[in-house]
Amino acid sequence: RRRTESAQAVPTPMSVLGGQALETQRVYRIQDLQPLVPSVNVAYMHARQSSVPIRGLGNNPASAALEGSVGLYIDNVYLGRPGMAVFDLMDIEQLEVLRGPQGTLFGKNTTAGVINISTRAPSFTPERSIETSLGEDGYFQTKGTISGPLTEDLAGRFSAYRTRS
Repeated sequence: RRRTESAQAVPTPMSVLGGQALETQRVYRIQDLQPLVPSVNVAYMHARQSSVPIRGLGNNPASAALEGSVGLYIDNVYLGRPGMAVFDLMDIEQLEVLRGPQGTLFGKNTTAGVINISTRAPSFTPERSIETSLGEDGYFQTKGTISGPLTEDLAGRFSAYRTRS
């Protein structure tokens, strides 16, 4: 219904994960959702051959010509292919998985459900963070976020990451 309300009052099966819960559970990618969200499966071979079925409803990841039946949205922007969401999730406020047809709210290609990702809003309180990860075979990743006031009435937020291996 696109309004703020209690999850208990929403007449559709849904799972909501807050940003802090995602960080605590070390969920950094869509593929990492499977153990946390019932009935979500992520089939990822590479960006062109991937699918995200909910309750077993999805499309064949071997066919690039078929559109997915699960709508993927980041800040209310539709991602046309599941492979477009195969990147590290960063600076996430919350992630919602709405099961069942969502055509009225989200439009086409949502016959199995929707994964709606909301990023954190800019704040007038200055914030900054940086995180570095090292791994095997030359893996190196740096993530950074900065947020704060730009003018008296305008705040901004910038997040970026770089991965090398």
